[in-house]
Order: sequence, then structure tokens, then C-alpha cells
Amino acid sequence: LLDASGPLSEERARRYSRQLLGALCYCHGAQLVVHRDLKLDNLLLDADDNLLLADFGFAASIASTRRLKLLCGSPHYSAPEIFAQREYVGTQADLWSTGVLIYTFLAGHFPFQADSMDALGRKVLRGKWDKPLPASDAARDLVRRMLAVPAVERATLEEVCSHAWVLDGARSAAEVIPSEGEEERACDEAAVAELDAIGCNAALVRHHVEHGTRNHV
Repeated sequence: LLDASGPLSEERARRYSRQLLGALCYCHGAQLVVHRDLKLDNLLLDADDNLLLADFGFAASIASTRRLKLLCGSPHYSAPEIFAQREYVGTQADLWSTGVLIYTFLAGHFPFQADSMDALGRKVLRGKWDKPLPASDAARDLVRRMLAVPAVERATLEEVCSHAWVLDGARSAAEVIPSEGEEERACDEAAVAELDAIGCNAALVRHHVEHGTRNHV
């Protein structure tokens, strides 16, 4: 999309960003999972132009540990602590990558670019963008907070979801950030009938869908 159309309008970038933040709220909050490979290649668009988060090959559970050791992800989206080869907090690394994505939505190019991995790492650790972000003051402020080099100074997911650029006039994040609610648990009766026909009891399917359980059914 960016190759074909160039930088996105703030309205379209905001819509995709809200959907991505909703996915992260679900992963980080409800499932205690960090993605660790957030990048354009892993963002899909469906037929209704909704953004979907894909490829959890590097995902890690943070239910039992706060700090992670595996250095993974794609260089242009990797946080400074990854380049520094230190243990890191997965949620903070995901927020850096999300900041890179929002910058790239709006600029049409990465905030940090270089001809070699070493040169790229030096730029990321310095934290100075190659070019100013051609967007509103609110957008620049949000990205600046997300691309803070010291991880402890980086905006949290809650702070990002409540930022003025994300809210754009809404009273709260709950009004604009997609979340898994009861409306998403309504049964698709056509799908239930197909499952029942191949041996998965319809009542059992309805029970698990309506209760939001995650299992083989």
C-alpha cells in the first residue's frame, strides 16, 4: 500500500494505528503475550480495509517473566535495547516497533535507515530520526514519546492509547480502540451448521463461542 500510494493521510494512519493498538492491548493485556516482530510485512489488510496483526513466530509469553533474552525481530523496527544486546522488556520493545510503524505510515519511509547493520544500530541508539516527521504536532509528539531511547522513558501502551493524536477528540480510549467485546462472540449460525455437519456438536460450539473460551473446539 505504501509503495503504491505513498504516505498515508493522518486519518487513515490513525485508523490503522487504533486497530493495531487494539491488537496489542489484547496480546499484552488479555493474553500476556508480546509479538516481538511488529513490521509492515506482518500487518495485513482485509477486504474491508481493516488491519490485522499476523505472524506470531517470535511471540513470547510474559506470564512468568518480565525480561526477555532472545534478540529477534527485524532491524529497522528493533528497539535500542535489542541493538545493545541487553535483556529487555517485551512490551517496551513492541511499543518501539509500533512507533516505527506509525512514523512509517505517515512518512512513507523508516525513521532510521543505513547501509549496514552497524550503522543502523548507531542511529537507533542515538535516537535521532533521519528526517523530521511530516505530520501534525500531535503525531510528532506521539512518535517522539514512543521512540524514546531509554526504555523506561518510553510511552506505555496505556499512555499511547490515551494520547491526543490517537483519541482525536474522543473522550476515552475505549471509544476508539477496538476491543474484544460481547458483540464479537455472537455465533455465526451458518458456520455452526457446517461444523455440526462434520461432527462438532452445535450446542458445544455455541457454548464455547459465547463464553469466549480458547480450546480445540
